[in-house]
This record gives sequence, structure tokens and C-alpha cells, in this order.
Amino acid sequence: MKKNRPAIKLSILCSRNKIKEVEDFIFKHLSTIGIRKHVVERTILTREVKTLDTRFGPCRVKIATHNDSQYFYPEYDDVKQISLEYDLSFHEIYHQLKHEFINLHSNL
Repeated sequence: MKKNRPAIKLSILCSRNKIKEVEDFIFKHLSTIGIRKHVVERTILTREVKTLDTRFGPCRVKIATHNDSQYFYPEYDDVKQISLEYDLSFHEIYHQLKHEFINLHSNL
């Protein structure tokens, strides 16, 4: 940073209607005297949430669509619950479920 002083970079994403509130908080609680702002656009895929039967029991999955492709994302809370129930890592359950959803979809 300036004059080789140590610093921390703080990045915040917020909606436009919250900018003033966030700025007020930063100026009140931090030692900064300036804020750089950038407007960011976001593209969001259409999605739906379904509950599918898996070998671990029912699990909610987000199905996102882009052009002719579909992407499957197991719901975090369901993966967490299953991983605790089966004493397996979150990562392992997540990938097993994702693989199961893809196989189920390709067989429809």
C-alpha cells in the first residue's frame, strides 16, 4: 500500500440500495478515509429446486439450465445432514450425490 504500509483489502458485494449503509458502517468502524466502488453485473442461470431420491435418502438439488445444458448442485444443508448421518466427509457426499444426479438425468 502507500509508503509500503501494511494494509488489508476489504471487498464487499451489496445491492445498490445498501451502499450508503455499508459505507457508513465502514467509515464508522474502520480507519479508512476513502472507498473505491465498482458496479458489477451478474448473469444468473434459470434454476429450480427438486427433491430427488438417492441412495442416502431424499436430497434437494438445484438444477440450473444454460442453453441446452443442465447443471446439478446438491443443497448444502442436505449434504451436511447426510455427511453427519453417514460419518463421511462433506466433499465425498457432495460428489457422490452430484454423480448420482448426473447418472439419473442421463437415464431419463
